[in-house]
Amino acid sequence: MFGIDEYINTSLKNEKVLKYEYLKTCIPDEPSDILDFGCGGGTFLRSLQSEYPLHNYVGVDTDGTALEHGRKFFDGIRYYHQPEGSYRIIYSIDVLEHLENLEEILRDFHKRLWCVGKLFIHIPLELQGVYRSKSRRDIKNRYSGHVKHYNLGFILNLLELVGFKVTRRWHHYHLISGYRDYLKYKTLEDGLSTNDIFTVNWANNLGSKFKILDFLAYYESKILKNIKTFSSGVSLVCVKMPSS
Repeated sequence: MFGIDEYINTSLKNEKVLKYEYLKTCIPDEPSDILDFGCGGGTFLRSLQSEYPLHNYVGVDTDGTALEHGRKFFDGIRYYHQPEGSYRIIYSIDVLEHLENLEEILRDFHKRLWCVGKLFIHIPLELQGVYRSKSRRDIKNRYSGHVKHYNLGFILNLLELVGFKVTRRWHHYHLISGYRDYLKYKTLEDGLSTNDIFTVNWANNLGSKFKILDFLAYYESKILKNIKTFSSGVSLVCVKMPSS
């Protein structure tokens, strides 16, 4: 449903700003090949291309409509359904929780990165923090499309197993952020259950009710970026270690 996607993307824009700022710490000075895995319509690619025009950018997504949007509006960026080639930087933001085969994907990232390459990921941690409660997680998942749930320890161990070393991390979605998102999904579900017609305008009106919480959530994530307690999401910078 386009309306739900539009609502979620709009309502989380503040956190996207933080993720973009953290992503930029990986971008090298010299011209490089950079892959966005799960690029959607190309929001992050477009921002990077504007700020760092010397690099070659590639976007990969299984959503044909999103790729067409990217091809139409963002010149100089190549879009594919499957990764091709090798890269200095690979990043994947709010994507891996939608996929079943995380270990296989991370191993493919490792294979495609140059020997000095870096991986940047952001992933929800829905087995801890606010979403440790299964009932809250179930409400969110009905609209978010998450098929896998993780905690920080599992992600760190898996990255090490496939050959990555985590060099930096930032935590997201603490108490205010987590409850804000839960309340949004709960309000969304209550509205749909009463047969309300879901439209972008309806979504924007709903989003406006949470502006103060959005503001507080943004600064909470910014201030508590080094605090893992109550965190329900994490951004990680990983360097490729030599294959054994």
